[in-house]
Amino acid sequence: MARSLGIDRRKVLALRAKGLTIREVAERLGCSGAAVQYHIYRKTRESIRRSFNKRRKTERYRKQFREYYMKRYHSDSEFRSKHLERTKKYRRERYRSDPEYRAKRLEDKRRRYHSDPEYRAKQIEYAREYSRRQRAKQRNRKL
Repeated sequence: MARSLGIDRRKVLALRAKGLTIREVAERLGCSGAAVQYHIYRKTRESIRRSFNKRRKTERYRKQFREYYMKRYHSDSEFRSKHLERTKKYRRERYRSDPEYRAKRLEDKRRRYHSDPEYRAKQIEYAREYSRRQRAKQRNRKL
């Protein structure tokens, strides 16, 4: 867009497109090299500034939402229980449908099983309890 004072940005870009250096463009238009650079890089600066402002707004909204959500999570027990149930349901569905996720979770379990003795004892106890329940079911079927 042409400005009433100073140099025309289109002229600057046209001369630059012809292959002239910034100094040569400045001499032809009778202005400083800084003015030429300003017109060349203005669009880039504006887009950078806009993206930075968007990012800053997004971060601010995200922070506000997080604060609201955490406040509600810690103060409202019904909200917390619904949230935990949704999370469990999501994880179960993802575990069933996504083989990569399942493999990662199993690898994490194996790693934890071998490195944490308390976790290992707990898992062994769960396995024993499961076996007891299965045997009891089979006995009840036979009767």
